[in-house]
Amino acid sequence: MPDPTGLSTYVVVPCYNEEHRLNIDYWNNLIGRLDYHWIFVNDGSTDGTRSKLAQLKNVRVLDLENNVGKAEAIRAGINHAIQWETKSELVISYLDSDGAFGLDDIERIFKVFWSKLEKTEIEAVWASRVALAGRNISRSSSRHYLSRVIISIIGGFDRHIPYDPQTGFKIFYLNKKMLPLFGEKFRTRWFFDIEIIRRWQRLKGNKIEIWEEPVDYWSDVKGSKVNKFQYFRIIREILYILTLSAKK
Repeated sequence: MPDPTGLSTYVVVPCYNEEHRLNIDYWNNLIGRLDYHWIFVNDGSTDGTRSKLAQLKNVRVLDLENNVGKAEAIRAGINHAIQWETKSELVISYLDSDGAFGLDDIERIFKVFWSKLEKTEIEAVWASRVALAGRNISRSSSRHYLSRVIISIIGGFDRHIPYDPQTGFKIFYLNKKMLPLFGEKFRTRWFFDIEIIRRWQRLKGNKIEIWEEPVDYWSDVKGSKVNKFQYFRIIREILYILTLSAKK
C-alpha cells in the first residue's frame, strides 16, 4: 500500500535484544503490504538481534553502538530518515518491534491517516488500545491500571493528552517547519510521546491535531523491558512531565 499523496513515508522500528521476540514472518508480511521506507534501529543489542534483522527484506538497519533506550533509538531512526530524505515534507511513523499490533490494524490505521491527511483534518494518527466491545485487547492488568493512573494525573494538568499516549504505533506528518521536532535529545524514556506534544506546540504555536484510532487487536508480548527498578525513573519522569504541563 503506497501513500496516495506522493510523500515519502518512513517507519522506524526500535529493537533491543529482540532475538527471541522478533517474528521474521510477521515483519516480512507487513513490509510486503506497505511499500514504505523501513528503518530498523538495533539499539546496542547484546544478543542475536542483528542476525535476525538480516533476515528481513527491503529494510535499512541502523546499528547503534550503545543501548540508548526506546525514545532515543526512535529519534535516531527518524533523524536518519530526515537526513536521507530530499523533500521538505514527509511522513514519519514508529512501531514497536514485538508484533503486538495486528497486521490488518496497521494497514487500516495508515489508510485512516491518509484519508484524514488529504482532508487536512489531522497532523498525526495514534493507535489506541481501548478495550471496546468486539475488540480483542489483551493487556497486563497491573501495567494497564498503573498507566491509567499516571495518565489521569498528567491529564489533570492538560486535557489535550490522548487517552493512550504510550501506544507503540504512531504516524506524523512533518513539514519543513516541524522537521526539528526530533532534534533535541528526549529528557524522558517513558513519556517521550508527551514531550513530542509539548515540542510540537513550541515549534508551531498551537497544539498538535491528533486522531486516536482504536485497534481491533492488541496483545502483550512476553519479554517486557519494564522492571521494578525502573519505577523510580518513572516517578522522576512524571514530575518532569508535570513541570512541562505547568509551563504550557
